[in-house]
Amino acid sequence: MERGRGTAAITTGRRALLTTGPTKIKTPAVTGRVPENVEGMESEKIKVADTDKSARICRLVSRIQRAIDAGDRAEVDALIEQLATLKGEGNKYVLKLRAFWHIKQGEYDSASSLLTSLLQMDENDLDAGINMAVLEIRMQKLDQARRRLLRLRHIYQDNTLIQRLLQQIGR
Repeated sequence: MERGRGTAAITTGRRALLTTGPTKIKTPAVTGRVPENVEGMESEKIKVADTDKSARICRLVSRIQRAIDAGDRAEVDALIEQLATLKGEGNKYVLKLRAFWHIKQGEYDSASSLLTSLLQMDENDLDAGINMAVLEIRMQKLDQARRRLLRLRHIYQDNTLIQRLLQQIGR
């Protein structure tokens, strides 16, 4: 057994923590057969790759947020495309982010189309439902927004944003 310095990934839900420190490395005996821990080694490689991808996505999302805050349309569009490449074009998070960006740009038809697609996948999606209600409020479709928010409030009883939006449009 040999001791060395290495990096290990510890995943906790959506976050990955990287720790550095002494690690034990098994040196397989030369026996002409595949060592027993090869599957474990492949599993570790996958975990490290997943952690690296997650870290890249986190950095990219931070850059998108900064570009949105700065109002840099070209940068936001380019970064969302990069995120879509990493997560997949049909990824719910990517679709929600695109819809949010369209709302922010005043492109309500594009946002509505994306949100409608998301709500067809999951009619109880909290983010998509709230964003659709915000869109309906901006488009003065208050009855639709009210119905949507009342339905969401029934499902997500502790959500304060739903309650604030309902107050805004006068229940």
